[in-house]
Amino acid sequence: MTPTIQCARCQSADATRPLAALHADATTDAALRAAIAPPVSPSRPAGQIGCGALVLSGGGATLLGIAAALASEWQAVASGVMRTPEEHAAGLMQDSAFSGAVVFMFAFIVLFGVFIWRHMRTNVAFALAADRWVRAAQRYEALGWCAGCGQICAPGELSMPSEHLTAYLYDGRRERPRGDT
Repeated sequence: MTPTIQCARCQSADATRPLAALHADATTDAALRAAIAPPVSPSRPAGQIGCGALVLSGGGATLLGIAAALASEWQAVASGVMRTPEEHAAGLMQDSAFSGAVVFMFAFIVLFGVFIWRHMRTNVAFALAADRWVRAAQRYEALGWCAGCGQICAPGELSMPSEHLTAYLYDGRRERPRGDT
């Protein structure tokens, strides 16, 4: 059995109905049902770590590795030491095998770490939004609707118009109308 809520405005306990029951009633006016809708649960964001993250971080790391090998070979050419084309090719292969692999490993770790950090940040944001929604849903279950004065009734001698419902659910406060002090 749901506890009765007495309206703080008109002091009526007979005219109040639980807000959730009024919203679920199909005979209720559509505009009123929209105004007293329960809080919407947050949707879990799509996962961000997957094949795409591996391909992007691997491709980026490969490009950085190739750039490091070419920079190393350019430095050897710029030093002024004359080499044959075979020596250039051997040097490029040797540079790319060492500096390219090292840069690839570090770049892959860094880029994949960025994807993991973004994924964890998204999960934390979702957890906070879900926690706020749970508290708002609990507050919503305790509210009633006074048919006598057309106000939402909350425990603790509080009544408010339906426009203030979202602020009350998420912040636990009633917005003050402009000019009301």
